[in-house]
Amino acid sequence: MKIKLLKKALENEQEARTEAEHIAAEKSTELSGSIKQLCEINKLTAAPEYAVKELKQSIKTTNVPIFSLNKKGLIEGWNKASVNITGYKKKEVINKDPVQTYIAKDYQKSVTKILCEALLGKETANYEFLIYSKYGQHKMISFNVSPRYDVNGKINGVLGVGQRITEIIFQNKEKDKRANELILANEEKEKRADELAIANRELTFQNEEKDKRANELILANEEKEKKANELVVANEELDFQNKEKRKRANELILANKELAFQNE
Repeated sequence: MKIKLLKKALENEQEARTEAEHIAAEKSTELSGSIKQLCEINKLTAAPEYAVKELKQSIKTTNVPIFSLNKKGLIEGWNKASVNITGYKKKEVINKDPVQTYIAKDYQKSVTKILCEALLGKETANYEFLIYSKYGQHKMISFNVSPRYDVNGKINGVLGVGQRITEIIFQNKEKDKRANELILANEEKEKRADELAIANRELTFQNEEKDKRANELILANEEKEKKANELVVANEELDFQNKEKRKRANELILANKELAFQNE
């Protein structure tokens, strides 16, 4: 029963984590949409300048990593969150190939494919890949990748908006590990409790057997005492009869003597 309740609690926790990750993904998607709006705004010569500046400032200061590539696939945009996650400053990455420089080898082929597709107009949402930080750390990132357009509506590069999920994955693994350890510990406790219950039942059975034998011994002793008492009574009766016989014998002797005296 305890294990079922624990598993249910773990399922609820997993659902909550999944919901939180979903919300984070939605926020990333929303920001990606806002950036697309910026691209559209740039196409409109009458667009309010303050709106453009405000959105550009949001991109710079947001805690979501955002990068942009030109048509050659080289970095030309790199916001503050990207700096914080990778450790590379903007001047260190400008005009460099992100795939060959920062992305783990196992993911390079698939990421190259996604970036090429973006240059052809295809969008990709929530794609996860591993990057290397400046300090040799491996970090898992989830990105929304989309084409970037110039003022004439032609594709002139790629825009990537992401979220860092390394910590989420690690925390989830740790929680799952601890949850499994807790389940195993509870199973072990229940196993020991079952063994103890079996031992207690065995002990109870043995005590009942002892009580049963003790009662049988008491009955046997009572039967022996009863027979001993009956034997005492029988002996007393026999002794009384013997006394009566001796008494009659003496009376007979006296009667014989009296008869003999009379005959003389």
